Amino acid sequence: MEEMTNEQFRTILEMIIQLIKDSESKEDAVKKIEALVSKD
Repeated sequence: MEEMTNEQFRTILEMIIQLIKDSESKEDAVKKIEALVSKD
């Protein structure tokens, strides 16, 4: 895996935070984040 810059890492964290805010429940947020990181 290649290294990320601080800016790239911050952007990804902001995307995850936004996903959590937009989700109706904790379970919904977890499912969305798992879908992002799944390699299928």
